[in-house]
Amino acid sequence: HAERAVNSVLTSISGGLQDDQAVQLVGFGTFQVKDRAQRTCRNPRTGETMLVPASKTVGFRAGRALKGAVVD
Repeated sequence: HAERAVNSVLTSISGGLQDDQAVQLVGFGTFQVKDRAQRTCRNPRTGETMLVPASKTVGFRAGRALKGAVVD
């Protein structure tokens, strides 16, 4: 039963993020889609400069209750 509950929560979070919405779990934290700009990097093996395309990623900001539980 716990597995179904966890899967349901993860499905809801994923659905909200696909709509580019922030998903807030009160007391835990907020998941949010963030845009990464196009950038250049260097291949450490060859030294060649490469272009990394713009992309989206998921960011997480911990809520006050979670921070408090971890700090002290």
